[in-house]
Amino acid sequence: MTAYTPTYDAVVVGAGPAGASAAHELAQDGARVLLLEKARVPRYKPCGGGVTPRARAVSPLASRAIPATQEARADTILLAHGQRALSGEVAGSLVLVMRDQFDAALTEYAVAAGAELRDGTALTGLERAGAGLRLIASGETITTRYLIGADGATGTTARLAGFQPVADTGAPAIEVELTVSAAAQARYEHTTLIDIATVRGGYAWVFAKGEHLSVGVAGFLPEGRRNLRAGLERFLGSYPAPSAAPTVCPRRSSGATSSSCRGPRCSPSTRSRGWRASPSFRACRRFA
Repeated sequence: MTAYTPTYDAVVVGAGPAGASAAHELAQDGARVLLLEKARVPRYKPCGGGVTPRARAVSPLASRAIPATQEARADTILLAHGQRALSGEVAGSLVLVMRDQFDAALTEYAVAAGAELRDGTALTGLERAGAGLRLIASGETITTRYLIGADGATGTTARLAGFQPVADTGAPAIEVELTVSAAAQARYEHTTLIDIATVRGGYAWVFAKGEHLSVGVAGFLPEGRRNLRAGLERFLGSYPAPSAAPTVCPRRSSGATSSSCRGPRCSPSTRSRGWRASPSFRACRRFA
């Protein structure tokens, strides 16, 4: 009888920070590692992109990726509720990144350590095979001793592995990348805004980046999830951004839009208080 010999020691599904870090750690210790990512790297990820001091302390890999991907730093978090707000300092500063660049940098470190990357490859099948596992990814059969699911609690890996669905999980969100006037950019240069009043059952944010602002809303309760686009429009109309003609940042529109959030319909229609979205806006994403 021929001994079962899997192709890989470990397959990691999902090339975000968790998956890329796991692949890096295993590969540098000599394991045969395959990193699967359903999208093409780099891929857009709706996220404020704040890397906390604690995250940097526990992840040397994240710290290595920051110098080449840092867009800005925030020393203050402003927690707003209507006309009232609490301001707090961030000890050690919040480093702000664009997730497409940050995640790609982490993935590059994993590959440099010896991991194999297959992006544009989705996991579609999973079954036991002897002492290991047999996977189907984009029609190809892959064998491995271990499988690491880093594609989220509602990802494909958990479902194929037979885990019970997590009820009422996640916070669907919409984010836009907006260029604004120099005055508006300066207002948020070292301050991250979290608004907990504009979206009932959710929250909104403004994170400064090098040349634009990441602005978004998320809903964690049913009332906040029902109409995120309307919530985004209300939020954009609630905070002044003094600018003659701000437009959506065009260089952040890589990646495919989801079926539920496509093209100009994602564009905030409001122009109150100086915000304006481009008719060709395609940087909006919806995620859970």
